[in-house]
Amino acid sequence: MEFSDYHYNLIRSEHRAAGRPGPDGHIACSPGARHTKKLGCRARGKNCFSNGRLDIAIPMFTDSTTPRAATTRLFMAAIALYSLIVWPIIRADRFYIDDLGRSLSGYLGWARDGRPLANVLMESLSLGYPITDIAPIPQVLCLLLLAYVAVMIGRRFSLDGLWRAPLVALPIAANPFYLENLSYKFDSVTMTAAVVFAVAAAVAIPTRGWRLALGALALIASLCLYQAAIDIFLIFALVEAVWGMKTFEAPGRLLKRLLGRGVQAVSALAIYQKIAAVTVQGDYASSHAGMVSLAEAPAAILLNLQHYWEFVLGTITSIWGTLLLITIALGVLAAVAIAVRYLRAQWASMSVLIRAACIVAAVCLPVALVVAPWGPLLLLKAPVFAPRVMLGFGALVSASLLMLLGLLMLVGASRRWQIAVLSIPAYGLILLAVAYGNSLTLQKDYEARIAETLSDDLAEMEATSGVTQYTLRGNVGRPPVLEHNIRKFALLRALVPVHLTEAWGWAGVLLKHYGVELPYVVPPYEAALTVDFCALPRTIVRRNYQIAQVGATAVVIFRRSDCARLKTK
Repeated sequence: MEFSDYHYNLIRSEHRAAGRPGPDGHIACSPGARHTKKLGCRARGKNCFSNGRLDIAIPMFTDSTTPRAATTRLFMAAIALYSLIVWPIIRADRFYIDDLGRSLSGYLGWARDGRPLANVLMESLSLGYPITDIAPIPQVLCLLLLAYVAVMIGRRFSLDGLWRAPLVALPIAANPFYLENLSYKFDSVTMTAAVVFAVAAAVAIPTRGWRLALGALALIASLCLYQAAIDIFLIFALVEAVWGMKTFEAPGRLLKRLLGRGVQAVSALAIYQKIAAVTVQGDYASSHAGMVSLAEAPAAILLNLQHYWEFVLGTITSIWGTLLLITIALGVLAAVAIAVRYLRAQWASMSVLIRAACIVAAVCLPVALVVAPWGPLLLLKAPVFAPRVMLGFGALVSASLLMLLGLLMLVGASRRWQIAVLSIPAYGLILLAVAYGNSLTLQKDYEARIAETLSDDLAEMEATSGVTQYTLRGNVGRPPVLEHNIRKFALLRALVPVHLTEAWGWAGVLLKHYGVELPYVVPPYEAALTVDFCALPRTIVRRNYQIAQVGATAVVIFRRSDCARLKTK
């Protein structure tokens, strides 16, 4: 038997002996363990936490396996569960926006957006430049990384067993807005790696000694992979404090750790700003990187916060969305209940200064949980309002489940009831992920059929009518089944892009995939094209588009355009 197994079995026997209260209501410690006021029993260096009110000892592992085997089983359970989220996206096999260009040219370009480590990671995965389409490897790696997030959360919060940790972490993986991030064949793994570093900094790296700097370094890595992931760190820093209240940690220790997390976030952001100043280039990245001044900050924070929550409430609709919002509300209430319970139990032992600090923290806790999902994004002059930057929302749902679970544990709810509560929002999230994967397939096939026919028509006009360029009006719309899906899941309208859309460069790139080599002209048009496109005679008429000609320019007018009706020849 290995030493680790022996050590584990010894501790398990001590936990069994030390885990029940004696006649006086206190926990009796075994001969190999000693009693402390804060932790109850301490068995050979391993903590067996005591609940101050209920006198319940909570060992890290309570099943019949070793810690290593329990971790492996948890990891495999998370993979099985999260496959229901990732597999529909992999099966759809659609080039998602930027993928269209990278699959043709193999460029990197993330460093220009302030994400230099994303360049390093993808170039390494592709074994050098130019990068190539190696799907589904990046998305399979996402699955493994997200499963590891569940392991880290399970370890930190002592969620033993197969399903509690994967279910608590599932909203991070199945975040309705994060589905967009998982859809990128190239970029998905870089953004998921950023999530892993952010979670690790909050739950896997303590704030003591040199590890404070290590946590800040993990945050810097997360920012250099994908900036929006820092919001996840902020949320779990708050959850860590609430969980400390649940286990009756000393007030000074709680405040010291929370201060340490703040130091990590501020120092990481300060260092990253220096990195961004060197790497950020281009109009798009520069236009969204500007910070508001100190005088403008209060108004900007309130306005941006309003816009983000309006986006959430406008897209998270129907029963599944209501379940998520109820979960968040219950989680915030559970956090407040745990904080009040903690203050009542610790009040007599607190100094006046500590009392004041704890009261302020408890009052600010609900507000902090509402603000934290957007974090530094609230300080930007022109933040991006798109699903892919809203990683913090999934972390907020996950944190809410964790705090709700903590309250269920305190009131003595059985393991089955805990899993049942965690499974309710999980089902809705998985349902959306599957519907989203199917919708991606529908849109891909729909646009592929149109693009193939349009490619042939443009080739014919180039050969017979002297066409040397083309432009688009309107967009191809969506297939009927996808429109039906959107009526149930309104968020799909934002998640499933229509590539063949006028004035969008990706439309021209998509048609290059189907052999169109003609230049794609986008507004502002040259003088010759400032005409009423809708009044032009049609050269070619198809079900989903018609083509007119202005000089040497083919004007493709889709059924969904600003023309009142499509004309015939």
